[in-house]
Amino acid sequence: MARQTSIDVYREIEANGLLSLLRWKVYRWLFHNGPATSFEIAKGIEADHKSTSPRMVELVDRGVVREVGKKECSASFQKHTSIAWDVTPHLPTNPPRERKLSRKQLLARIASLEAEVVRLKTGRRKKYDDSQIGLFE
Repeated sequence: MARQTSIDVYREIEANGLLSLLRWKVYRWLFHNGPATSFEIAKGIEADHKSTSPRMVELVDRGVVREVGKKECSASFQKHTSIAWDVTPHLPTNPPRERKLSRKQLLARIASLEAEVVRLKTGRRKKYDDSQIGLFE
């Protein structure tokens, strides 16, 4: 399979610091050694798998890494098939941010959920007879 990479994109990311340090380490290693599993990347950059695996999702969200299939992982303790990742020929984009609620909005949401819990615990549910739900028509 031919890799779809771009040395120009690589150089622009490097020159302009478009990725955070750990994301850059992952991207750089993957650019030179990909496709690879997240365990192989962790071993390659001498980092813990727990710190590199989340970076894969972040890099995918930014459009600079993609899943290219499955491969046998050579770096994990148990030989198994894992997701293979590789770089894309695209510059990173900022993923859409989740809308954060204000403190006032959070407190209002908590109050409404607490009221719902009380309502459910006290059994104040809408009562239906059999004819309303259509079981015995």
